[in-house]
Amino acid sequence: MINIKTVGYYFELLNSRIIILKNRFRGYLIKYSLGASYGPISIGSSCNITGKRNIYCLGRFTAQNRNRIQTYERHRGLIYSPNIIFGDNFSMEDDCHIAAIGLVEFHSNILLGSKVYISDHSHGDSSFMTLKIPPFLRPVISKGPVVIESNVWIGEGSAILPGVRIGKNSIVGANSVVTKDIPPNSVVGGVPARVIRTLATD
Repeated sequence: MINIKTVGYYFELLNSRIIILKNRFRGYLIKYSLGASYGPISIGSSCNITGKRNIYCLGRFTAQNRNRIQTYERHRGLIYSPNIIFGDNFSMEDDCHIAAIGLVEFHSNILLGSKVYISDHSHGDSSFMTLKIPPFLRPVISKGPVVIESNVWIGEGSAILPGVRIGKNSIVGANSVVTKDIPPNSVVGGVPARVIRTLATD
């Protein structure tokens, strides 16, 4: 007699192996169009990666489904020099958005939960003259690079805004909005994010 549970288990196992192979194949297809790539790449389904020559993967890279990774070299007549740099052992879950007109840099061993937004730029500023212009017509400007140091975990639904540096070994709680630098070994949360506690160090 056929055990339905056993058949279901092996079907799920086979399906997961097929997904892994598909993701690795997609990674292989884009690997050599990047600015540089030094490790295995895995890309989930329905991902949008633009400005590939400005993206650098320095080791193992994994992105799940429906992620957007975008660099912009020009917008409404303005010219930019964008770079997105991923260190070794970078992993992002579903529906994340990373964008740069200058620099977004990740050091090694980074984990992003789902729906994380990281950008080094915005549409205009809050000046009176800018606010008179429709948002989609405003010049894209950067307040500075975004740097995520090693061993950082960014929780689901968080936003990391321009000009922010997150120190190593830190944890960003779910749905946080990080507007300023975070010291190393910190747990942060809230809108705007603040340090909740400092992790023990050697």
